[in-house]
Amino acid sequence: MALFDLDGTLTRGDTLFWWIASLIGRPQASAAFARALGKLRTPNEMAADWRGRVKCAFLANVAGVETRRAAEAGARVRDTIKWRAPILDALRAHASLGHRIVVVTGAPQIYLPALLAHLPIDAMLGADLEERDGRLTGNLTAPNPVRAAKRARVEAWLAQNGPFAESWGYGNAPHDVPMLALVDHAIIV
Repeated sequence: MALFDLDGTLTRGDTLFWWIASLIGRPQASAAFARALGKLRTPNEMAADWRGRVKCAFLANVAGVETRRAAEAGARVRDTIKWRAPILDALRAHASLGHRIVVVTGAPQIYLPALLAHLPIDAMLGADLEERDGRLTGNLTAPNPVRAAKRARVEAWLAQNGPFAESWGYGNAPHDVPMLALVDHAIIV
C-alpha cells in the first residue's frame, strides 16, 4: 500500500486556488485569497493553524456553486497545475506492483476524482464540503484533514482496508509527518 499527499507532493503547489479560480474566475480568486489572508491580523491568529483558517475563509467563496459543476472543475484544474513527474512515476510503479494507491489530502474531496482520473488510484481521502440542495455551502463538514486529522483519516481507512504487508508514504514535511509515521517507508519530497 502506498499513501500519497497531493498538494506539494504529487503537484508542485496547491490545487485549491486553481479549483476555486476555475469556479469563480482567477481575478476573483486572487482577490478572495488576499481577503482571506487579510483576516489574520495578529501574531496569535497567525500562529495556530493559520493555514486552516485561511482555507476555510477562502472556501466560503464557493458557497452557492452547483455540486456537479464543482466536481467537474477538477478536470479543468488537471491541466493547469504542475505535476511532479518523479512522484507520478513512483505512484505508477507502486500501482504496477499491485500496491493499493491512496491519495490523502486536505484538498476538497469533491474535485479529486476528476483531477486524478488519469492516475491508477484506489482510494481518495480529502476534505468533505457541506452540500445543501445540490449546491456547496462553502463549509467543511469535519475538521480540516491535515496533520493529526489526516493521520486519523488514514488510521480509519487502514482499520477498514488493512492490514498490509508493507507500506510506503510520500509527503512534504512538516504537515505530513503524522501520516508518514504510520508507514514502513516514509519518503519526504
